[in-house]
Amino acid sequence: MKVVCIDNREHPHLEVGKVYEADFIFHLTDDFGGKPLDWGKNYFNIKGFSTIDWFHTKYFMTIDEWRQKQLDNLL
Repeated sequence: MKVVCIDNREHPHLEVGKVYEADFIFHLTDDFGGKPLDWGKNYFNIKGFSTIDWFHTKYFMTIDEWRQKQLDNLL
């Protein structure tokens, strides 16, 4: 899944606004559509980093959410 970094205070080696490819470690979902129950309480690995580096999802948003936010800012 593609995610965008929105906060790098805990991980200064990440770049805010950059797109990363990530895989969930924990992925708690609802039964309808598979959306995370609480995005901010999940973790994932980012490709290119060690598999022991877990990144908290609260510091990222999905690429679709990022695009929508950018469109909303244009209006």
